[in-house]
Amino acid sequence: MNAGKQAVLFEQAPAGQTIPFGKYKDQPVEILLTDPDYVTWLRATMGEKLKNQYPLVLNYIVAHYGEPSRTPDHNALQNRFLKREFQMQFALAVTPGMATWVHLEDLDLNILFENEFARREADAVKFAQNQYSALPSMASKIEAAVDEARARIQKNKTAWRERGRLAIYTGTPHDGVLENPVEVRGLRFEEIGADVVYGVGHRWSLVAKSKHSGGQDDVVAGCEEAVGITVQIKPVLGDDYPAVLRAMKAVKTKFLLVRDYTGIGATWGEVKQVFALDAIRAVLLEDVERVHVPESFNRIQLPRF
Repeated sequence: MNAGKQAVLFEQAPAGQTIPFGKYKDQPVEILLTDPDYVTWLRATMGEKLKNQYPLVLNYIVAHYGEPSRTPDHNALQNRFLKREFQMQFALAVTPGMATWVHLEDLDLNILFENEFARREADAVKFAQNQYSALPSMASKIEAAVDEARARIQKNKTAWRERGRLAIYTGTPHDGVLENPVEVRGLRFEEIGADVVYGVGHRWSLVAKSKHSGGQDDVVAGCEEAVGITVQIKPVLGDDYPAVLRAMKAVKTKFLLVRDYTGIGATWGEVKQVFALDAIRAVLLEDVERVHVPESFNRIQLPRF
């Protein structure tokens, strides 16, 4: 029996099949689907032993996690993620909404500030009016309460102006310019069953420091955006794409990068739709390379406040 047929048979084996060794000895083989890091370790340290002594376990792993793809082509694609430009291109390709993240240089922070305190004043006035409107005998107090509310908000507004500042949490500000306002975080290879893992984020706030030690900052405007990227890399993908899909579902990898699609049983568009059914986005390398990274992702002029 060839390995492919054996894998299919083992994948559909009756319940009760157990692992005969190691961390999960005598436990159902399905438990391997809950621990992709252990499966990665098994392949790295027991490859020959699995092949020679435990072929059924190896076939089950292959059926659900796919064949190892550590080839020069695979490594070359993986190493593309060492460069910031490609990290950004890929992130934009799989999450197009990122393109609207950075708009600091187009903002008038003074207008944001005025609008926020106008909203706060309107809320305070409404509260003051509602506080007494239900009691006719207290109607005379409404005007005084409204005046007091407006005075309080104006006082807070003046104090805020004295302590307000633009706080940048991502990037490096220097002489009014912010370098890399969209930053890459935690780049790792061969992590949690994925070939590449990293995060992309952008965050800023218009804040006033509290006058009291331990007090919370008062935020009147801001933006916080982040996305986590987990990538499976396939230099070549053919009609075996269902096995790749099973493997990605097992380790919860959300993005697939393919250099060449060679399948004949389905179009690339159909393959993308199949992966999308499980919230997995598949992209071709050529499409990633065509993505333009906005200049604002690398360098922006900070607005004054």
